[in-house]
Amino acid sequence: GAVKVYLDVIAKDKANYEVYFELYGQYCYSGQNDAANELLGQLLELKPDKAEDWMAVGRAYYLKKDYDKAKECFDTAYQGKCIEGKYYSGVVYAEEKSYKEAEEAFQTYIKENKDTLKIEVYSRLAAVYMEQRDFDKAQGAIDQGLSHGNSSAVQDLRRIQVVLFEKQNKYGEALSAAKEYYKIYPSDDAMQKEISFIKTRIK
Repeated sequence: GAVKVYLDVIAKDKANYEVYFELYGQYCYSGQNDAANELLGQLLELKPDKAEDWMAVGRAYYLKKDYDKAKECFDTAYQGKCIEGKYYSGVVYAEEKSYKEAEEAFQTYIKENKDTLKIEVYSRLAAVYMEQRDFDKAQGAIDQGLSHGNSSAVQDLRRIQVVLFEKQNKYGEALSAAKEYYKIYPSDDAMQKEISFIKTRIK
């Protein structure tokens, strides 16, 4: 299955880090937590010298919830001209509820990254603004993300839009957004429940 394919790739190319994280996800999904942790252990044994190595080690620390070490690695990667380091720093700050720092990191990432921007940054930024109850900025981040056109990140942005309306007690708008979402992503049962919930809020 998939695990074997990933293991073969890693055997051929130890530096194909993306595959480690795919495999990690596969292990977690199938409940093989020991194998997942062992895989992170292999990454933590790397002696990083390139920015990509620092990124991989940082992500491994992040998954182990060792946030201080993760941020150090991401900073080093960023100084080594790996702009993604900023994105992941923002992710860690948000996890730690340091929302101002998260916001700065995400903004820097967006500003300095024209070519390989992860559109997910906008849904993460919107979530950070929502935590600070800055709903206008959250809406701005969602709009910016959606303006990038279609990508897998759009689903997240549309989901966050529904939550944003709810948080502002705009239940009519939340219901339209939720129905629109469900039309596009009919396999998302959670949204069907959300629609039922929103209806109870509309007087």
